Amino acid sequence: MVSPWRHPPGTSRALIASFGDHYVICRSCQRYTPMRVESRDLDRPFKPCPFRCTLCRRRGEIVWAIPEGFTPIDGPLEPPAHRPFL
Repeated sequence: MVSPWRHPPGTSRALIASFGDHYVICRSCQRYTPMRVESRDLDRPFKPCPFRCTLCRRRGEIVWAIPEGFTPIDGPLEPPAHRPFL
């Protein structure tokens, strides 16, 4: 028997637990990186995407598959700032 989910819904923890690995993409720069979430950020909402592109500073988008034509980012996207979302 499975116990009830004790974490808040709509968080990165719920997304990872439900669907597994994801990627964060920047549509304007055509770049991607695997989504890596630190344990302190697991209970943050994943909408809007908490990650921002290091080049254009726009919010990334969380996806399951990498779109064609996207190139990998050398390093990860900037981690979310520890403040409420705007």
